[in-house]
Amino acid sequence: AMEILRKGGDALEAAVAAVRHMEDSGVLNAGSGSMGRKAPDGTFVVQMDAAVGTSAGLWGAVGAVEGIRNPIDFALALAIAGGSALLAGKDATDRAKAMGFLLRNPRMDEVALARHEEFLRQQGDLSSQASETVGAIAVDLNGLVAVATSTGGFGDMELGRVGDVA
Repeated sequence: AMEILRKGGDALEAAVAAVRHMEDSGVLNAGSGSMGRKAPDGTFVVQMDAAVGTSAGLWGAVGAVEGIRNPIDFALALAIAGGSALLAGKDATDRAKAMGFLLRNPRMDEVALARHEEFLRQQGDLSSQASETVGAIAVDLNGLVAVATSTGGFGDMELGRVGDVA
């Protein structure tokens, strides 16, 4: 993000790049590191929320989307396209697929599930869990302020719930 700004790039590009990096890290509760939400059949499903906005009034958000590698990119695409400021759930996931976003299986793989179960064991009281929402704020040379944020919610969160990020 800093390199983008140093080269004269805009704040929105920088903020989204920072969040995309955090989503791709796999160690934070966003993107590939997202916590699962327990489905009725006992499996865990990854549902994520993300949002972007600028001081110029551009805004877009997604909630409870499944299988999208980088929900921050989907939120950005919605913001740029205009029209729908917030899309959520299955319809949002279907829209992301139609727009060609990289997808992954929303069911947690064995490594992610083991990490999730360990997190839940360490937390004890589910109501006190930190959500580990990620975000970035950037200001560019033109004075544009931009924000980007993403989360996988918190452990044992109800399927379909859209959190405060969106």
